Amino acid sequence: MKNVRSSAAIVAEIEALRADLRKVNAAVDIIGKPAVSKVEQITDALKVAQDKLADALADEVVEARNKRLSSFTDIRVDYARGNSVLSTAFTIHYNRSSYDYRIGMSVPQSHKCNGFAALDDHAFEYLLNVKPEAIPAEILALAPGDPHAAFDVYLAGKRRGYLKALVV
Repeated sequence: MKNVRSSAAIVAEIEALRADLRKVNAAVDIIGKPAVSKVEQITDALKVAQDKLADALADEVVEARNKRLSSFTDIRVDYARGNSVLSTAFTIHYNRSSYDYRIGMSVPQSHKCNGFAALDDHAFEYLLNVKPEAIPAEILALAPGDPHAAFDVYLAGKRRGYLKALVV
């Protein structure tokens, strides 16, 4: 992670710079040229701070995602083939670390759910982003090369009861 300052600290800096800019803009008519250069200086500092904020927020999102997904150790999808991908019964098995108060530490625990609609949101995110190779080929075939789009098509088809061709 390249930024060590939190987004909250950068937001506070941006607010202080905006307050300074308002004060200096109010004084431009009275002071003249020195105020104009101060406005430019504060405006430049504000742009730099906003770029730092964008980087810090992006880093925080990545860090939160990594922390969220670090509790998963494995996921696999079993299925009983139906007439089509929509009638295929999927069973998802995954391991996720959970705190066991009896032994005082986190240990992997097995979980099982029937169908992707019943799958925990974080487990679904783990499947899509970390273990896309575990996604059944029948679903991936709905949008080759794009697991997110494939699941969009699959889940929309499950809601409607039929699959529509994917328009590329």
